[in-house]
Amino acid sequence: MATGNILAQGNIDKMAIVRRTVDFPSIPANSSASYSIPVPGVRTGDIAFVTNAGTTNAAGIVLGQCNITAADNIIVRVANVTTGPVDDGSRDVYVIVIRPDAELLSPGW
Repeated sequence: MATGNILAQGNIDKMAIVRRTVDFPSIPANSSASYSIPVPGVRTGDIAFVTNAGTTNAAGIVLGQCNITAADNIIVRVANVTTGPVDDGSRDVYVIVIRPDAELLSPGW
């Protein structure tokens, strides 16, 4: 059970993990597409990562770079690294969002 900020030091103001159900579009062979995931509360300047929430994944689908270009919305790049089209269907993902407190030039460890 979470009890609050457990960071002893650092520059993270807030961090959250949210679960979303997504249905990525069909992706042609050896190509990629951008997909929008609504996450209320995120804003530009936040950092986001997306990973599978379960153990199943369509073979050849890679979840890549995330961008936050507008409030409440994360854009994730989804790639198909196979030689045929892939339509993964619906799946659950975790979206990890980090809100920095300040930018450091080095970790200071």
